[in-house]
Amino acid sequence: NEPVIPFADGRSYGLEILFQQKLFNGFYGILAYTLGYSEFQDKNKTYIPSSWDSRHIVNLSFGKKLRRNWELGLNWRFQSGLPTTPFDSRSSLVNSWDVNGRALPDYNQLNTGRANAFNQVDFRIDKRWYFKKWNLNVYLDIENINGGKITSNQLILDRPLDADEKPIGGPIIENPGAPLDQQRYKLKTIKDVSGTVLPSIGLLIEL
Repeated sequence: NEPVIPFADGRSYGLEILFQQKLFNGFYGILAYTLGYSEFQDKNKTYIPSSWDSRHIVNLSFGKKLRRNWELGLNWRFQSGLPTTPFDSRSSLVNSWDVNGRALPDYNQLNTGRANAFNQVDFRIDKRWYFKKWNLNVYLDIENINGGKITSNQLILDRPLDADEKPIGGPIIENPGAPLDQQRYKLKTIKDVSGTVLPSIGLLIEL
């Protein structure tokens, strides 16, 4: 255990530019750009990027009203990569991995890296029916239609694989002849990928 001392300060600043096109000839849209800085002090009281310092964000929403109460919509979002921290070289030590079961961040290089940028396109089509006392809206919405992905590196134990590509056996010690506090497991880097196409169908009734 170590004492927790809340001495660090944080700060955030930036600007946003927004352009809106109100309904004109059936078209409408909003374009927004945000430049933001989010920082906090590290253990040396030096300001560094926070884990949510996305820096550049662009949002574009565009729509078109068609005949017979059909409507098309498109949304595009771009975000620059979030800060990342390299793994501590001591993560592969047997004593460390047996206790934590994972790689540890190198706090001497806190948030010195940055992940890849991410962009996502959403598409939506609506059909509306208007009645005397109520309205009906049916829509198809597809999020991340372009299949945008967010990737990050992860360290795992490098174990032998069977015919089905599943790990077998226990962890491998690369230097079994070394003293116990210097022995290291064999690790490998994999890419953790998130992001999928998400379609949905909706039904809205307005009274």
